[in-house]
Amino acid sequence: MDPEIHPQPHTFQFDRFLQADGSSRKTDFYRGGKRLKYYNMPWGAGVSMCPGRFFAVNELKQFVFLMLSYFEFELVNPEEEIPPIDCSRWGFGTMQPTHDIQFKYRLRF
Repeated sequence: MDPEIHPQPHTFQFDRFLQADGSSRKTDFYRGGKRLKYYNMPWGAGVSMCPGRFFAVNELKQFVFLMLSYFEFELVNPEEEIPPIDCSRWGFGTMQPTHDIQFKYRLRF
């Protein structure tokens, strides 16, 4: 969320973590002219790195796959704008939107 490290942090940029030519992953990020060793730490770093990170990522993938395969989803108001991120919760896990988006779902089968 630091604009000095990631320009326009509130804007989605599909190539933010890719090299300029799109060939590989970008790992050079700077703050104050110094290269950052840890530019992205969703699971911690060093000796305090989360031991269950691979399990957690696989559980999330499995949950999303099962929800999309078993249910049909529909927005209640398709013209509603995507809510901005609540920056007051920065550093407490997953970033949450400022308000909920209403949707309907039903069993596919």
